[in-house]
Amino acid sequence: MRLLIAKGLRGGAARFGICVGGIAVSTMLVLVLLGAYRSVSAAVIQFVVGSRAALWVGPRGTDNLIRSSGFIDIGTLDEIRRMPGIVRVDPILRAFVTARANGRRLTLLGIQFRSPHGLGGPAVLVAGTMPKGRGEVALDRSAAHLLDTRLGESISVNGTAMKVAGITAGTNLLATQFVFGDFDSSAQGLPGASFGLIETAAGASIDQTGAEIRHRFPRIEVSSSDAFIKNNLREAGSGFLPMLFLISFLGIASSALLVAFLIEGVVEEKRGELAVLLATGATPSAIAAGLAIHAAKLLGIGIVTGALAAHLLSAAIDFVAPVIPLSFSIADMSIVTGLLAVSGFLAALAPLFRLKDIDPLEAFRS
Repeated sequence: MRLLIAKGLRGGAARFGICVGGIAVSTMLVLVLLGAYRSVSAAVIQFVVGSRAALWVGPRGTDNLIRSSGFIDIGTLDEIRRMPGIVRVDPILRAFVTARANGRRLTLLGIQFRSPHGLGGPAVLVAGTMPKGRGEVALDRSAAHLLDTRLGESISVNGTAMKVAGITAGTNLLATQFVFGDFDSSAQGLPGASFGLIETAAGASIDQTGAEIRHRFPRIEVSSSDAFIKNNLREAGSGFLPMLFLISFLGIASSALLVAFLIEGVVEEKRGELAVLLATGATPSAIAAGLAIHAAKLLGIGIVTGALAAHLLSAAIDFVAPVIPLSFSIADMSIVTGLLAVSGFLAALAPLFRLKDIDPLEAFRS
């Protein structure tokens, strides 16, 4: 009965299609925003995990890579290296740099590490080799696209010509991208390193080693790899998450209003038919269930269409202009589906409640 009622209460095809399109756009908008945030988070995690460091040490008060300042003395890193349970300590230098090529200008996050095998280098090299010496860099693929440069070509980094020896992936933070150079050939004259990356011996307790470093060097910051990831995710999301929540809320609200619009239109357009159904014995709950099926179909088609469009958009961007990386997860899809379904159902309640105002006698007056 409910399916028959739902079939009989269909709105116009054009209106249904417009509402499906609106819900699909809302779904795609929310998924793209979540995908952009996930890609930034993935880049942070990939860099820290790929650094192969168990502990990160830096100047006091500096607990993340994105917003850091100050230097840690190389002599201090040498002292840490001689402590029990520590196999290796490598310095990295972090600074924002200006890159120019082909008339284009870009601000990049420069990471100088002990290339090619030092801790803190790029986790994924999609082309070329690690930078060697003063005159080479490894450049993020998105930055290479923005600068219109290729592997083997030269770019200017803070006014110095550098050859692009390698192209990296997973090093795009949206607001900026990574460029990697060699620490030993370019750090002369600087007071130290931005961070020291520590590799511990097999079987050594990371927590205990970190506590011993803090006790011996109270004026430096010590973070485990997991804590360093959390700190960087906190900083990466500080400006992004409020905008993500705001735009997602607006997108979900727009989708809910479209559902309410369609159900309200059906109730108004089919008022005579609804009165006839009530006069012939159909209950208001059965009619409401039929309309709910109609709304569920609208939401289902819109959400699936939006999800497919988001994945197609991601593939198109990656192929044509890999500037905005998008990373989708099943959890994100489940969250978006749940929020859209709940909001759409709640929005449909108002026109459904109006069914009680329809008098079956209207069937004889129409």
